[in-house]
Amino acid sequence: METPVCAIKMLPKELWIEAASTAAGVNPANAPALQALRAFAPDADIEPEHLALLTSKYWGSGGVRLTVGFLDNPAADLRARLLSHMNAWAAYCNVQFVETATDPQVRIARTANDGYWSYLGTDILHIAAGQPTMNLDNFTMNMPESEFHRVVRHETGHTLGFPHEHMREDIVNRINRAKAIQYFQSTQGWSEQEVVAQVLTPLPNSALIATAQADPDSIMCYGLPASIMNDNVPVNGGTDIDAQDAQFASTVYPMLNPFPNWLELDDNPATADIIASGGNLYQRHDSGRIWVYTGTPHTGWLELDDNPATVQIVADGNALYQRHNSGRIWVYTGTPHTGWLQLDGNAASVDIVAAGGHLYQRHDSGRIWVYTG
Repeated sequence: METPVCAIKMLPKELWIEAASTAAGVNPANAPALQALRAFAPDADIEPEHLALLTSKYWGSGGVRLTVGFLDNPAADLRARLLSHMNAWAAYCNVQFVETATDPQVRIARTANDGYWSYLGTDILHIAAGQPTMNLDNFTMNMPESEFHRVVRHETGHTLGFPHEHMREDIVNRINRAKAIQYFQSTQGWSEQEVVAQVLTPLPNSALIATAQADPDSIMCYGLPASIMNDNVPVNGGTDIDAQDAQFASTVYPMLNPFPNWLELDDNPATADIIASGGNLYQRHDSGRIWVYTGTPHTGWLELDDNPATVQIVADGNALYQRHNSGRIWVYTGTPHTGWLQLDGNAASVDIVAAGGHLYQRHDSGRIWVYTG
């Protein structure tokens, strides 16, 4: 058998309607858009069970705080490692998983030969106490780190309510039904019914809080080989939380701002330095790019230069200066990129400062100079 893949656990059919009601109670946005359904099919008799299947299972937008327990009491190092990978989602969205031995909401088993699976989001509230809501088949400390990323973060995504990305219609429509059934029967031991449920049934758009297009590299996406695809193009599948996963999770569970008196102006990991003077705010990237803020958070930055030699910027009033790693010193004259006037070119220059209408430089020999114009 090939590498095990995940199966989303479905509640018994007799619990579907009750679970849908729970989901809508926890997060009203989970409820299907009935007005849109009525407009599309005004004379349709929509069965409650069908509405239940159209109900999402996300937790509230105010964030997720779930307790976690381990049913077979694994060693402390494994518990901590699993929990740390569950909380990897917390880097991108307002979620937290905390271990407890008392009535945990998320209950993890490691039942051998039972595969990797999880119930979806708020459905875990309908699993009897003491019964697992997630299974990590035979997981031990000897598992490669890559499997902790691929499996634990994936199953945690289901607990957060995220469905399988490969069940988006634009991916399902590419799959050869007969070949897929044969493939998953031989590699996973699934029945035809299981393959249809886990791979070949597209999720209705009305049941999705979704990105515009399917993400074949999502942590929530299976890898599908070219041999079962109608276009012979494989779906690589995700091995870790990718940028689109992170963006989506932050939309469903937005981070809370603990400092409401601060407005974020930019979020670029390349930023190495910022300076402010004369009512202007500048930033320098580690690539040497220099920007001035023009008034709109994130998008309102005007690039003034793009030189990898730039290692320092200083400002005084409306005057902006830069120093290169070669010691060359420049002043900005008002035209982005081309509007820089060289003031000096001494390789001994290692620092510049500006204040009170004056520009100073320090050499590596300790000599200090003032620019006289």
